[in-house]
Amino acid sequence: MKKITASVMLLLSLCTFAQNKQITDSLNAKIGKTSDTALIILYNQLSWEYRNADLNKADSFANLAISLSLKKNYSKGIGNAYINKGIISKNKGDYKQAILQYRWALIHFVKCDHLHGYSSAYNNIAATNYLQGNHAIALFYYFKSLRISEQLNDLKGAAKSFNNIGVIYMEQQQYDKALYYYKKSYAIAEQSEDMNSIADCLNNIGNVYHLQNKSKQAIDNFTRSMQINKSVGDRKDVSATLNNIGLVYYNMADYKLALKHFHQSLTMDEQVGDPAATVVSLGNIASCYMKMGMLHAAIKYAEESLAMALKLGMKSDIVNAYEHLFKIEEELQDYKKALYFNKLYYAYKDSVYSNEVKDKLIKLEEDYQKSKADAKHLMDEKEKELQKFVQIEKEKETSLQILVTGLVLLLFVVMIYVVFFLIRKSRFS
Repeated sequence: MKKITASVMLLLSLCTFAQNKQITDSLNAKIGKTSDTALIILYNQLSWEYRNADLNKADSFANLAISLSLKKNYSKGIGNAYINKGIISKNKGDYKQAILQYRWALIHFVKCDHLHGYSSAYNNIAATNYLQGNHAIALFYYFKSLRISEQLNDLKGAAKSFNNIGVIYMEQQQYDKALYYYKKSYAIAEQSEDMNSIADCLNNIGNVYHLQNKSKQAIDNFTRSMQINKSVGDRKDVSATLNNIGLVYYNMADYKLALKHFHQSLTMDEQVGDPAATVVSLGNIASCYMKMGMLHAAIKYAEESLAMALKLGMKSDIVNAYEHLFKIEEELQDYKKALYFNKLYYAYKDSVYSNEVKDKLIKLEEDYQKSKADAKHLMDEKEKELQKFVQIEKEKETSLQILVTGLVLLLFVVMIYVVFFLIRKSRFS
């Protein structure tokens, strides 16, 4: 199985920018010229900006944010710093540590009742589980993140969750559902002119078209995505798009051109230090060499992909590597090895793509839709109560107006009577 690179959108509970050297230079220039709380926010922004370029710098700024936040008892600042540290751990391939950092973030967000922080932590816990092939767990946390974003009327946060939910459905080969969620995300991103999110959505929409064998639409979306990512200097996402364009050429049986794109993607993955993306590129290169009949080269890349995937705990990529190896050994007529890898392939495949997992995904979406319907029903009931209250108040106001009018008329009649009485009395006196 060839592996596409889906764009998962990360969520931070502070204002973030596209990674760009001009931005990091501008932020660095502000250090020492701002108050403590603003300095904590600045450290966290710098940590975020360096997350895909320099992990040591990113970690250093996150630690500075934690240190200063502890002195100021600023829980929100600590929470955001731990989100950054979680992303750094994820980018290093240490998923266990990443989830631990996100849970620390959640603890500090709870302390200051920061709902945006909850949404951020849930989204990032989900993203890490997705990379490990834990699709049901990932979807559970994405829906939790989405519910909070909707509660806060946070359109950007909701857009990220819609995109990431689409990624899960795409992995499960439910392409219509994936496209539905991607397009919901894209509509919000386009409205808010969020270029990073627009690029991610275009990449993911391109993935669905590719999987549906709509090559022209796929290439169009990938090309637009790459142009945006190049303009904002996001090399990690440029690599993802190169990988996906390679897959389109692979489907067109142009293996030399596909291999060229896969190797370009691999070089960039290694330069930015992205182990998860490296695993994908290695697997796709193995697929190409298999098609070209270069089986010993295919084994080399498949084994490298498998070793890294096992170390990182990336289940879906382990499935792909075992599939490559059993097919290669079958071609080489080493049936003992082929059977060994075949058994491992089906064992891992069932853990990721089984009907039980699909049933869990269906149940999670049903729960989300039900909670959304329940919330709407509650709002409708409250609206009815409000309208009833307004109607009663209007009736009370009308009754009061009638009463006041009646009293005024009565007073007017009494005054006329009194005046008439005084005039009559003066005549007869």
